[in-house]
Amino acid sequence: MEKASLEIPLFIKDLLEALVFEKGNLIEREEIIGETFSVWGREMVARLCGNLSGTVVNEIRVQYNSGGSSYWSTLAVASKSRANNTLTIESGTFTTPGTYVLVEQSNSGAGANYHNSISCSVVLGSDSELVFRIRTVFTGLPGTGNNIPASRLGNIADAFDYPVSTITYTGKGGDSNLASSNAILSNTILEVTHTSQPTIPETFSILTVLIPGAQPFDQFTGNSIVVASGQEIYAKFRYTF
Repeated sequence: MEKASLEIPLFIKDLLEALVFEKGNLIEREEIIGETFSVWGREMVARLCGNLSGTVVNEIRVQYNSGGSSYWSTLAVASKSRANNTLTIESGTFTTPGTYVLVEQSNSGAGANYHNSISCSVVLGSDSELVFRIRTVFTGLPGTGNNIPASRLGNIADAFDYPVSTITYTGKGGDSNLASSNAILSNTILEVTHTSQPTIPETFSILTVLIPGAQPFDQFTGNSIVVASGQEIYAKFRYTF
């Protein structure tokens, strides 16, 4: 039995913009960059990419201090978009005066869980309004593969908003398309493999992990895998978020 096993680390970075408006005019902008995703948040991205009951971002939670006490406030996502591998989420407008110290992306059905949590210090006066814009950047996959977790997390409903479904073996005789079998390991690892077999004997030069519509999530090239008659081959891809 031939085995092709690949382990791929993926990376998630955030940029938080705090936009303060007064009478409709932007008067202050603060930016914070970090790697702020929780284990639960990274697990949700892995599950979304594997069609394994993940949870998208649909609300923004904030913690703010006022009058010596701490409060929480939550608003639904006001807008969302994807530009290549970058997901942009924008909150509704916060108007309560105070010092805003924490911003979380989450889901209305997630309970106390959150995708990411970003510390800040933004003072909002009584005549001002505050909007948070969070950009999440995905890297680690080739080509347009990083577009997929961005679309999945934001529920963008475009050509990249589909989970992994197929592994394609490309050999001299053409393509063998196999349905993928996806699983979550250790919370943040998406494992993609298959149970049926490609056509053999064959020399395979390309292995591609696909979502519906033939969009590639990942692709392995540069080495040939020779599978003789009577042999089997199993590819296993592990993506650590």
